[in-house]
Amino acid sequence: MNIDRNWIDRWVAAINADAACRNNGRGFNDSFTLALAERRYTLHVHDGYIERVVIDGGPLEPSSFTLAAAMDVWQELLSANPAPMKHAIFAAIATGAMQFEGDIQPVFQHLTTLSYWVGVGRALNGATELPPDPEWHDDWQAVGRYVNVTVDGARHKVFYFEAGEGIPVLCQHTAGNENRQ
Repeated sequence: MNIDRNWIDRWVAAINADAACRNNGRGFNDSFTLALAERRYTLHVHDGYIERVVIDGGPLEPSSFTLAAAMDVWQELLSANPAPMKHAIFAAIATGAMQFEGDIQPVFQHLTTLSYWVGVGRALNGATELPPDPEWHDDWQAVGRYVNVTVDGARHKVFYFEAGEGIPVLCQHTAGNENRQ
């Protein structure tokens, strides 16, 4: 996959035509930059619709934030079947494969919208291969329970799963972007 101006134009057209992107992007009114190797694409967005793209606009081109990465990182992120930790913008930033510059607030406010846009880009590059369904067990291996816990005088009802034998292990999930994280 060659991410060039032609590909960016097809991506923007697909994003703007996608009903889920438009619906999710409502309220996204900002400009930001994607730095792909030495090329910079500044996207000007109004209510989730990408109104225009400026290539290599320079320091006076308005942009709230920049997402910068080597071309191979962008190609992997936008491939139909990306590798783990190259599958999402947040994961790429967390692993150091992508750099973030600028105002962090609009990134987090619109991370879901940006994730939808990544999905649209993937669709331009082929069909996503879904893994086979996991083996179906007739018996549940885990049992879910509730327990009341008091912490610093505040009562909480906590749900947990219990499975297996041996020394108990407590696993706390993160607030990640999706389950592959």
